[in-house]
Amino acid sequence: MKKNNLLYIICTLAVGMCSLNACYKPTTNYDFHDINEIRVDSFGSYLEVVQFDTLTVTPHITASMDPSVLDDTTRYTYEWLAGKPGVTYTAHQLGNKRNLKVRLNIPVGSYRLYFTMKDKLTGQIANMRSVRLDVTSKTFEGWLILSDVQGNAALDFVNWNSNGTKTIVRNLLDNSPICPSR
Repeated sequence: MKKNNLLYIICTLAVGMCSLNACYKPTTNYDFHDINEIRVDSFGSYLEVVQFDTLTVTPHITASMDPSVLDDTTRYTYEWLAGKPGVTYTAHQLGNKRNLKVRLNIPVGSYRLYFTMKDKLTGQIANMRSVRLDVTSKTFEGWLILSDVQGNAALDFVNWNSNGTKTIVRNLLDNSPICPSR
């Protein structure tokens, strides 16, 4: 009988403790609220630029709740990178302003163009976008024409693009960043 009474007391105490625990009110805050989400649009899915031409990208940036945070030009930092995946990852920094306008002097090839927008106030990345970027060359296949223009040597280039149009690049060496100017 003592054994049954002891078991009854233990069960009663366990049920009582569980009942009291159910009345416990947690002190944590479960009030969730929306955040001002930053979105970057208007990138497209593909960019193609000729080497040594100007690459211009103007991202359309919106805020879901309070667009006035985008007016504060000192709150965010921006970074534009062209990354070429491979055995060793190669990244070329292209700019650090909201809008990108840069003369593209990276090697010909296929890249990913990364745009990172970081909030200095919170230290968090507000948004990161990427798009495929192909850097092509005007001087891939065609004819080089060496000529004399007013007593100076001139190197021109003529080629036919894949769509059948003819491209003529005059004074090829004048446009090159590696040749000294006259």
